[in-house]
Amino acid sequence: MVNYDLSARLPSSKELPDSDDTLVDNQLQKSIPDLLRSVLARAWAERMDWFFGK
Repeated sequence: MVNYDLSARLPSSKELPDSDDTLVDNQLQKSIPDLLRSVLARAWAERMDWFFGK
């Protein structure tokens, strides 16, 4: 059986510190689209008929 400890949880976004008082939804918001664009650019290197916007 697995015991769940309610006190051992990750902090919420409201509990995390920030340096400029602006909320960050997710650190991956920039990384994921950049990764996808890189993968598509490599996979479709010969093609000139696609567009990626973010």
